[in-house]
Amino acid sequence: MSDIIIDDQILEDDERLDFLLAVGSHERLQLVRRHQKELKDQGLLEAAFIAAYTSVNTKMCRIDYDLVRAIIADCSPGRMLEAGPLPEVRDTYTLYRGAHQDALAGFSWTGSLKVAQQFAERCKGVVVTARVRHDEILFFSDDRKEQEYFLRPEAVERVAGRAKDINEVERNKKDVQRAIEFFAEQKKTAEEARQAPEKPLLTPSGTAPRPAGKFAALVKEMEIEKIRFLLDGCPEIEIPSIVRDVDLEEM
Repeated sequence: MSDIIIDDQILEDDERLDFLLAVGSHERLQLVRRHQKELKDQGLLEAAFIAAYTSVNTKMCRIDYDLVRAIIADCSPGRMLEAGPLPEVRDTYTLYRGAHQDALAGFSWTGSLKVAQQFAERCKGVVVTARVRHDEILFFSDDRKEQEYFLRPEAVERVAGRAKDINEVERNKKDVQRAIEFFAEQKKTAEEARQAPEKPLLTPSGTAPRPAGKFAALVKEMEIEKIRFLLDGCPEIEIPSIVRDVDLEEM
């Protein structure tokens, strides 16, 4: 690869991003934007953008997201992911964002609830959580120990639209867990009835099955979509295999 000339500074191949150190962190995105064409021609635009973006001290300055969009519009998603690979490839990721109420639709999310809470405290905002598909993520960086997942521009509004306030998730946890247990008990009871219909059904403790009570009413009174919303709203609760394939319409 030939030398790259930026602001009359010659950068050797093994020092190809050192030019970013010539300016403060708050100026690095502007520097990348100013030399966008040269960086793209050299195949360095994606790596330069990630280095510049993740080095900005957000405690000291705000990021110009119009500038960010102008740069990444010229980036290759494939090269972006090569420069900032995901720590592990999964279908979905449970991510968090701590931000002011009017800034929940943002590029940067984190895999750490603690990090999101720190950002929310800093701006007197809130923490939201969402399940994000791997194809909605542009790159990952842990350079600042923030487990940062940067979303594709077209996914920002979509992810924010399905995000849920973490406080609402916490409030739902207990009801969700008990609903899951109820689903499991109902499914197990039905399976036992099919296998041994002539025998009285007993719970694992040896007693007769308890009336479903308010959780039977929960299933009857709530829309199926609402139950699924509750389950989806608590991504940290692992749904047992006995429940995972339950047919809610039959309950």
